[in-house]
Order: sequence, then C-alpha cells, then structure tokens
Amino acid sequence: MSRDRLPPIPDRDMSSAQRAAAQAVVRGPRGALVGPFVPLLRSPELMEKVQQLGAYLRYRSAIGTRLTELAILLVAREWDQQVEWAIHAPIALEAGVAPHIVDAIANWSRPQQMYPDEQAVYDFSLELLVNRRVSDETWERALAHFGEQGVTDLVVINGENAAHGFGITEEIFNGLRELGADVVTLGNHAFDQREALVFIAREDRLIRPINWNAGCPGAGQTLVETARGH
Repeated sequence: MSRDRLPPIPDRDMSSAQRAAAQAVVRGPRGALVGPFVPLLRSPELMEKVQQLGAYLRYRSAIGTRLTELAILLVAREWDQQVEWAIHAPIALEAGVAPHIVDAIANWSRPQQMYPDEQAVYDFSLELLVNRRVSDETWERALAHFGEQGVTDLVVINGENAAHGFGITEEIFNGLRELGADVVTLGNHAFDQREALVFIAREDRLIRPINWNAGCPGAGQTLVETARGH
C-alpha cells in the first residue's frame, strides 16, 4: 500500500483535544507539527506525552544539548534515518559538535580527537545500539561523567530517537528533496516500510549502495541536474 494511511489532519477536521495538542507542539520549541506527531495526533493525549518526553530529552536533558545531539546523530546513522540526520546534523554543529565528528559518523567511522564526555556518549550509545547492551566499563565511565540521571537520560535519548527509524517512505523522500537533497542513498533499513517498495522502484533519485545486488530496488546510478544547475 503506497498511500499515507495516517496523513495530516486538516484543522477543520480536528477535535478540540487534537487542536489543543497540535497547538501546544506548534507553540513550543519545535515550531511545527511534523514527523511522528502527524500520526500521533490521532491519540492527542499520547502525542502530548510523547512530545513532552521528546522536548525534555532534546532541550533539557541532564547531559546537555551538545551531547544529546551527538547521541541523536549516532542513532540516525545506525538506523539510516535520513530525515533525522538532515534535521539534526546542522543542529549538532550549532550546539558545538565538531565538524570532523559529524563527518566521521556520517561515514561510519570512529571520530578522532573527541572530548572525554563525547567519547563516553559515543561508546555508550554505539554499544547500546549495536550490541543491545552496555559493558560494565562503558557504564562506569558514563556514570562518572554524567551521574545516574545523565546515564538514564542517555539511554532514553537513544531509545526515543531509535523509535523513529521506520525506513524510507515517499513522504520522507519528498521532505529530503525539499531540504535540498538532489539524490538520496538507500541503507540497511530502507525496506522497513514494505509499501515503499513500489515507490523506490520508480524513483530514479533513490540510489542503492554499490554492494547491493543489481536486482534490488533503487537506481544503481543516475545523472541529475542539481538545484544549482550542475
């Protein structure tokens, strides 16, 4: 099924509870009702709680904005969350994450010259994401940096952002194009939304990795004119 099953609700069709929940998100630091909040609006009380959790983790967590954004980038890279990456990479840079760290994560490599607290977040998050557990040594190092509240926040930051890793959809692709992407590369979780298979097969600006079989959906190569005319 290629259609959006839970599209944005027109304002005229919202219940009073939905309208109040939507306005709370728009008036907050997010500034717009986007991403998972669009389908979550069907359950306005649930959306309100999720929004409050996300707002705390992103803007007020015990580990601070710089390290929160670093953890979000690690989750986005691990789950191939292309919209999440496009949104949070510039935020991470603005929050103080060094460009070479962002570039290294984008290329699936361990960054060099990280601060000790960044190393603690990197190792903790990567072990949690890849191994689904954290070693005692890594736990103790994170605990020494952030305390029990900070470590608790770090665990939930990883989990809350990983919940957005639902694969590529036509809506996500169009959002990336609007953000200025000329082409989009597919990754390990591209097919998590099975209804996207038809969309991927017909879209020549979706490039599959070079190590994927030629029979896989997505273009193996393409030639496009960029927004700058190149």
